[in-house]
Formats: sequence, C-alpha cells, structure tokens
Amino acid sequence: VHKAMRGFPSGVAAMIVRDLYDMHFARTQEAFVQVRNASLLRWISDPSLVAFARYMNGQWLSGRFSCWQAYVTFNATLKRDYTLRRRLKMGALLRELSSCCGAASETEKPFHIRALAAETLVWRAADMRRGGLLSLSEWHEFEPACAGACQVVSYQ
Repeated sequence: VHKAMRGFPSGVAAMIVRDLYDMHFARTQEAFVQVRNASLLRWISDPSLVAFARYMNGQWLSGRFSCWQAYVTFNATLKRDYTLRRRLKMGALLRELSSCCGAASETEKPFHIRALAAETLVWRAADMRRGGLLSLSEWHEFEPACAGACQVVSYQ
C-alpha cells in the first residue's frame, strides 16, 4: 500500500492513511463496510486516485490478499518442513521451495473477523485461573475502549 501511495501529495496520502486506519479500527463488520464504501467513493471522486482506488478495492478491500515475497513468507516453513535445516544445492532448494509454495497455495486459511487469542495466551490464562490468580468479574466500574465484546478480568 505504501508503495502505491508514494506519488501522491502529502495531503492526499494523509487522507488515504486516515481512511485505512478508520477501516482497521472499525468496531463491527457493518461499520467496516460503511467506512470502506465511503472511502472508496471519496477516492474515486478524485481523478488522481481512480487507479489507486481500483487497486485497493481489487487487491486489499474485496479481493484475495496476496504477498509476492515468497522467500519471506515461506522461510520458516521451508526450513522446518522441507530442507530440515540442511544446506541444499540451488536446484534442490528451488524444487523444495516450489513444493512448499504449491502446498501453501492449496490450503486456504480463513480470514477471521474477530481477533483470536494465541495458544500461548490461552495456556497462560488457564494456568493463572487454575492457580487462583485470574477470574472473570461480573461487574466493572469503568467503560474500557475496545473493539468488539468486552470482558473485564480481575486479578486476585
């Protein structure tokens, strides 16, 4: 996205970044769709942003997300599952990278609307709960600012 924004004046780039942040921090799916549609209309109304609006809509806002840096994306998987951390000749390494990329492109990972807790966080919270250090509270005295449903956790 930043590469596509390089040629724009600072005021236009600031508007785009502001719109992207508003989309990122939308509290619900409906709010995201409203902000996305308003942003696209604002971008398309500016003749210099029509190509950018098409790119953003097709690539990031409604299309499948992609990353062309396969060497960064698959580095850990390639080392762990394919090369077994051995040094390979270039031809063998490229065959293994091709297998890795092919396998990754066949598996579709779901895009989650809500944030998911990492497994390590779930394990640590369960350990703290078993140890009596963590419990859910039925009441709270403040209104925290957060996205989505809130649960107040009290420490004992």
